Amino acid sequence: MKMHQYLKNWGTDIDQNHHYLLAVINKTLHFTWYSIRNRVTSPLGKENDAYCRVSDVELTWLGLYAFHATLSRKPTSYRRLLSSLMFSLQLPKYAKTRKALEPLAARGLKILTISCIESESAERKISVHTTNQ
Repeated sequence: MKMHQYLKNWGTDIDQNHHYLLAVINKTLHFTWYSIRNRVTSPLGKENDAYCRVSDVELTWLGLYAFHATLSRKPTSYRRLLSSLMFSLQLPKYAKTRKALEPLAARGLKILTISCIESESAERKISVHTTNQ
């Protein structure tokens, strides 16, 4: 949720700037893809037989899914951006990727959510235990 804090400190109207934020997210994902590709094709990458099996479309869809999942934790703050992200995730160019990766991404998100809940619960127990001593 670092992005949420940055945006709050920036003092911008998130709803008014949702197109700009979506463009920033897309540029971030494209930069990530090119960075991975450049490292794999670099002399050091070739020397170590590096490879990447994720296509740019797959990486972009996974990134959009991750941003949507993360920003969904604050739905009132990101209503229009979440709507734009959902629209992007449903675009026909992602149909094949969505069919292949959505079940896996949803399962991973569920595991992560359960893990976070268990971690928060353990932290509360430790906090309660320490304050009672």
